[in-house]
Amino acid sequence: LFPSLYDTGGLDLLEALASALPVLCLACAGPALAVPEGCGLPVPLGSRDEVIAALAAAIRRYAEDPALRRAHGLQARQHVGEHYEWDRKGEKMNSFYAEVLAP
Repeated sequence: LFPSLYDTGGLDLLEALASALPVLCLACAGPALAVPEGCGLPVPLGSRDEVIAALAAAIRRYAEDPALRRAHGLQARQHVGEHYEWDRKGEKMNSFYAEVLAP
């Protein structure tokens, strides 16, 4: 659960995703980008009461549907493996350099 409105980095989100834990977060800024569809339940911004109700609903959804929670956790781990592990980062940087240096 990452309900922060002002913490735009949230590296702990990536740690959770890498541990096959789906993330509940606000659908804004960095967390919204770090938690793609199928890896957690982003909660839309709204009034204080709306956000609290939506976070509570997301918690209930995972509590009542362990299969969904597990599926999102497995997708989260796969996402981190595909986009954030060092070997992947190296491959991406190499492709960026190849693109920039191409004639």
